[in-house]
Amino acid sequence: MAFPRIGGRYTPLYRTARCESCTLSAYLSRNRRKARMAVPITPVKLGDVVKLKKPHPCGTNEWEIVRVGADIGLKCRGCDRRVMLVRSEFDRRFRGFIERASAETAEPTTAPLASEETASHDTPPVVQPGGEPTA
Repeated sequence: MAFPRIGGRYTPLYRTARCESCTLSAYLSRNRRKARMAVPITPVKLGDVVKLKKPHPCGTNEWEIVRVGADIGLKCRGCDRRVMLVRSEFDRRFRGFIERASAETAEPTTAPLASEETASHDTPPVVQPGGEPTA
């Protein structure tokens, strides 16, 4: 059987005779087998202490959450080393909580300052070039 050269490699004739939709369905079925399972997003807060799949080279397996977002910032509790993990990588390595952060340390609220409450919202005086300020 002759193998014509197509696209930089030798391909059997029976593969070249297929229509595009057949090759597309074969491609999709191959990629479905390689699909990964979806990992649920773990709800974490600043100050949580978590356990990951493998310990840090310093020997401890406790990590404190120092940043939350698309990336998760972690601080090793043994040597204070800081690392960043992509959220999907963190969710894959996550094994459990050691400590949960309390509500008041996890999300600090900002109250308006006393000076902001009493400040008047009048417009400042306009100063004309070379002139006196006008009200």
